[in-house]
Amino acid sequence: MRYPWLVPGASFHPDDDALPALVRRVFTGLGLRVVKLHSSVGAFSPADRRLEPLWASAASEGVPVLIHAGQHSPGDTDASELEALDAVLSAHPRLRIVLAHAGHPATAAALDLMGRHDNLYADVTPVWLSEIKVTPEDLERFAGRFLFGSDAPKNPVPIADQVARFEAMPLSDRARIMLMGGAAASLTDGTQRNEVPHGTSSHPRCPETRYIREKPDPGRSMPRPWPSAIQPNSFRISWL
Repeated sequence: MRYPWLVPGASFHPDDDALPALVRRVFTGLGLRVVKLHSSVGAFSPADRRLEPLWASAASEGVPVLIHAGQHSPGDTDASELEALDAVLSAHPRLRIVLAHAGHPATAAALDLMGRHDNLYADVTPVWLSEIKVTPEDLERFAGRFLFGSDAPKNPVPIADQVARFEAMPLSDRARIMLMGGAAASLTDGTQRNEVPHGTSSHPRCPETRYIREKPDPGRSMPRPWPSAIQPNSFRISWL
């Protein structure tokens, strides 16, 4: 595999013909292991009942679903839109949903929803130039359920700047490790959130990750999907 740290994924729409059969083919035939849904691009709600076959299959197959729930430009989410996820999360407790941009700017409502549903995760990908308003306390409370994300290469904020923000936060090793790759790995390889011990510097899925303040080795040749101008620090698993 050219980029072994990449996880192949798929997207669906409620209007897709024969959605149950399509989902089965994607998960069992093609072996794709992550789903992204974009409600604003597709102009649909997560509450659309036609998505039920997707929720059920993703839950049974252990495939995480990243969803951009908001339908406002340039990517904002209203608190009322997050409530559409409540019924889905309740009906499918084994379904793991990742809320893109932590529901920005309705992050407080997203945190409340995370407190009610253990199967809801969130990423901290900025919405263009707007950073996600999460505190160290939030990241510690939901350690293992927050994922670093960059929207590279289209986001104008350099990855290094995004990373530096979280490096500067007073986080425990575990919260930082899970944010910067561990949670993403747990979603895609079945590792449980509590399997990264305190004080470690890597995740079982990506033993080469020595994320905390380590810079790439200039003498090491490593293929990467990013242009060299936006090469991140040397973490091997990232939620982009």
